[in-house]
Amino acid sequence: MASKLYIYDSSSEIDRKQAVGRFSGDSKVVTLAASSVAELHKMLASFVATKRTFQRVLFQTHGNSGEIFFNHKPISASNLRTDFAGYHQLFPNRTKVYFDGCNVAEGKKGWDFLAVAGEAFLQNQGGITMGYTSLGGGMPGWIPLIGGHTVHLWGDVKFIEFGSGAVELSRFSSNGASLSERIKAGKKLESGITLDEHGRMITRPWNYVPVPWPEKPEPRLTRIKIDAHEPRLLAFPSDVLFDFGKSSIRVDAIAALKELAAIITKKSIRNATIEGHTDSTGGRDYNIRLSKARAEAVRMWLIANGVLQATFYSTVGKGESTPIALNETSSGRQQNRRVLIRFA
Repeated sequence: MASKLYIYDSSSEIDRKQAVGRFSGDSKVVTLAASSVAELHKMLASFVATKRTFQRVLFQTHGNSGEIFFNHKPISASNLRTDFAGYHQLFPNRTKVYFDGCNVAEGKKGWDFLAVAGEAFLQNQGGITMGYTSLGGGMPGWIPLIGGHTVHLWGDVKFIEFGSGAVELSRFSSNGASLSERIKAGKKLESGITLDEHGRMITRPWNYVPVPWPEKPEPRLTRIKIDAHEPRLLAFPSDVLFDFGKSSIRVDAIAALKELAAIITKKSIRNATIEGHTDSTGGRDYNIRLSKARAEAVRMWLIANGVLQATFYSTVGKGESTPIALNETSSGRQQNRRVLIRFA
């Protein structure tokens, strides 16, 4: 059974030449040639439908800071969040996700792209996402040893490590390491990563340095919070109610909504505003629409289950406008994705 998925942009002559011979005859590799973003979705959806699974995926495309391209159409962090969430089913085990394009990991946009790629693809057992900060040269498949690879002569390699549930554990950068050192580090990643009892890497690529990051990410929130300083505010983590990038309430969220209903009934809350909030990963307009739709979904569930009357509850989508934590961290983004009930 194939364990590697090699995806490339078949509209690009350079990527086609790289693909020739790179994994030729390797029964452990499935090659996916997509000439557009729409074709990529069609093929990935077919893999989901047939229950194919992989432990490594390589995107061989052109790139830019925080973007990869299929036939000149970009896929950004926002696109990954909104359009790629369902594909985590392809990766039930710990998985490595590589982006071989130029400059994909450059700057803050690059970090955001790698972070959201992990949230989209590594929801099950975690893994790593990895990308480069520099231009690279695509080697034709017939060249010995390096055929089919993109050679990055300068810049850095960045990767983010995720635990189960796509909880971000650490960020690492090659920090100016030489080409030979980066190649050795890459091979070390290929040969496998040893984890400790907390799911953290024991064998790390040498010459890589940790990027400042919380040692212990905040745990996933699972229940309603009542702020002692704001007794007329109920806070509900969006991750409890909704799937990644979605506004339809999950089946397993009903127990949490029943808990909310019990609080509303006990407090005799008749007039309130339900607010939806997101992190800053998606575009501003998209985040406003998503947060509004999530607030409305909670309102409609409460109405449908006889908890409140439609005329007494309003909804508003705040999007990313009022964060309560840093959007630069995984735990911060998780806290910012929330639904609030403010009552009179």
